[in-house]
Order: sequence, then structure tokens, then C-alpha cells
Amino acid sequence: RKIQRAKKEDPNQLFVGGIPQEATEDVIKKCSANFGAVEYVNFPNRVSRGFCFLKFSPQEEAELCLSKKDEHKIMEKWVDVKRHDRIAAGRWMVPLSGGPTTK
Repeated sequence: RKIQRAKKEDPNQLFVGGIPQEATEDVIKKCSANFGAVEYVNFPNRVSRGFCFLKFSPQEEAELCLSKKDEHKIMEKWVDVKRHDRIAAGRWMVPLSGGPTTK
């Protein structure tokens, strides 16, 4: 996919930290379904390294997820969910299509 520099933060994209390394995209989507429709799950480098990015659509569902911090659990493990900050994360590139980046 083509990549371009992000012009602004995407309020629907969230960072999920502390996830079990064996968690898959399907597991993340299933656990996140209580908050709304997950548009995509992005594991940097295509493997779980204990974190991922996910995107809800519409924004209200991302806000609902953020507001329910006491319910953020994946595979019986508490996880940290917050709005994705591309500057803090060192991610200046985002996919042109809005989906996960591929090499």
C-alpha cells in the first residue's frame, strides 16, 4: 500500500498495550466488539510484540472504548488502551488507505 505523512491525528485509532504475545487479530477484534465495530487491527511488523493499534468506526465507538478503562481485558490480561499518539509512538507514517501498513 502507498504511504503518506499524516496530516492530523485520527481520533478513531487507538493504541493497545500489554496484550499477550499470542493474541491474534481475531482475538483483539472479538474482545473489542463490546465497544463497537473494529475497522482494522494493526500489529507493527505483522506480529504481536505486546501492543497493537486498532481503529473503530465511527468515532463514538472509539470514545466508548476509551471511557470503559475498567473493561480492557484480552485473554484474561488487563491491557492499556489509549488514543494513538503518532508523535509519542514514533510513527510519522500512516497508510494512505487508512488500513494497516504493509511492506
